[in-house]
Amino acid sequence: MYIAPVSAVSPSGDNAATYFMTFDQAVDVWILHWRGQKQQEIAVQLGTNQLRVDAVLNERQHVGSRQKAQQVAYSFS
Repeated sequence: MYIAPVSAVSPSGDNAATYFMTFDQAVDVWILHWRGQKQQEIAVQLGTNQLRVDAVLNERQHVGSRQKAQQVAYSFS
């Protein structure tokens, strides 16, 4: 699994957290979640905040990322 480096800047101008999450990062969220990592740990690893991770896991954002993650995870089995 490739974790993309943080390259976005938030509206406030800081680099502390990514302002958006890509679909590929959302796929990574699912895989890391299934490996037992907590949402806050995933957020730190991806350079975002826990609310964005929560939005993915509750399928409010990047709908379809769970299915893609299942395909990726299955291909490594």
